[in-house]
Amino acid sequence: MLARSSVFACLFGALAVAASAQQYGIYRPYLQVVVRSPDVQFHEGDMAKDKHYDWSLGKSKAHETDVTVFLTAEFALEWSLAKSTHDFALNSHASNSHAGKRYDLGPIDLRMENIIFQVHYPTENRIKPYIGVGANRIKLQGSIIPLYPSDFYGNEFSGRGYKWGWVAQAGVDFLMRWNIVINVDFKYIWNDALIQSVTISPGPHYGKTYDYDLKINPTLLGVGVGFRW
Repeated sequence: MLARSSVFACLFGALAVAASAQQYGIYRPYLQVVVRSPDVQFHEGDMAKDKHYDWSLGKSKAHETDVTVFLTAEFALEWSLAKSTHDFALNSHASNSHAGKRYDLGPIDLRMENIIFQVHYPTENRIKPYIGVGANRIKLQGSIIPLYPSDFYGNEFSGRGYKWGWVAQAGVDFLMRWNIVINVDFKYIWNDALIQSVTISPGPHYGKTYDYDLKINPTLLGVGVGFRW
């Protein structure tokens, strides 16, 4: 909650600075809000092996909202949040009877938050390309308890807080009538997700926890619609 409050304070602080500049005839600021439905892809080789397993998240559509404050006509600051649900699976690489086996453990939610500094190309027409770079943080939400007998029966998997990383962005805004914006946006994220396994079945390992990193490095390619003030 504190981190989100800080993000909004930063965005509206930037808008206030730009608004004060308007009084001196420097620039008329504007605010843009866009809602997108990006496709989330995870790339082969981006999964972290732990002992005899690698961890994977299935492909999924996401819902993304971003708020962009233009500091000048060329420079802007974007806060965006994407949420998606993915099937969480483990793939065995053990050299025994479990070799090559896949364990589908169930769905888990992924939350991706970005703060991006953007440079917009100052075209004279209604097509406005941009690039950006910034910070990203990822969190897995929810928990999974495998219900079928397997190596993981009696364990609970859940997200383990935020992990910070980086994001690069490229996109284009198509300005329509009545300040409506059609947006195409691409993001590449360099980041892992954190997950924890807790043994919940009675026995000598009851309550034992294991922490893991999931190397996911997702890309988001989305099309959306928004409004510019």
